Amino acid sequence: MAQTRIKLTPHLSYKELTGRYRSCKNAKERSRWQTIWLLSRPDNPLSAEEVASVVGFSADWVRKLAHRYNNYGTQGLIDFHCYNPGGKKAILTPEQQAKLSQALLSAPPDGGLWSGPKVSRWIALETGLKTTAVTGWNYLIKLGFKSQRLSRNQAE
Repeated sequence: MAQTRIKLTPHLSYKELTGRYRSCKNAKERSRWQTIWLLSRPDNPLSAEEVASVVGFSADWVRKLAHRYNNYGTQGLIDFHCYNPGGKKAILTPEQQAKLSQALLSAPPDGGLWSGPKVSRWIALETGLKTTAVTGWNYLIKLGFKSQRLSRNQAE
């Protein structure tokens, strides 16, 4: 059973596609360029299924990328995630992060060691925002603190 080849709009020549693919620094975009490059091979273009097996995408995604390239040209392959201005803003301001960093140098109010849930409670007291233990843990890591454990003597 012969596989149908995807027809691409010739926005760029094969040589230009080769250059874009080889020079791309963004990993996501590079895989997209490779997909279009493989689909556009002048001697023996690959099918969506063949390209999918090479690049690790599904055949459906290969077809979607080809459709985006046909409709939008080179702009259809851009990784817009890195340009997303709507991403979440930091919960703590730089000043609050400095304050948390200072607090982490001493024992938490309830004793013991700092943990994700304890940092989360500190954030809630500081900002009035409820956060998860994961957020607390992420701030511990972001501020350069590591996992802490009680030694046997401390636990007794």
